[in-house]
Amino acid sequence: MSKFSGMDLRLESNFENSISPAKGNRWVCFYLIVKNQVLMPFFQGFTWAVLKDWIVLAKLYSSKNGAQFGKSLRNISSKFKK
Repeated sequence: MSKFSGMDLRLESNFENSISPAKGNRWVCFYLIVKNQVLMPFFQGFTWAVLKDWIVLAKLYSSKNGAQFGKSLRNISSKFKK
């Protein structure tokens, strides 16, 4: 048996579990449908697109001028440590 057997990755059952507490209230159902079927996929796609673009730019900058890019990353990370 897999160690991930308790995790349910089927979207339909997760959606049914999130909508079942609404008990037929149409506004709660509408909110959950919009959130689960429209907003969350949009934000997930946006996040993946930004991450992909950042990785592509990081590879481009590091291949052209790796030392300068590393220095700029150290400067950015030092600002967050304070």
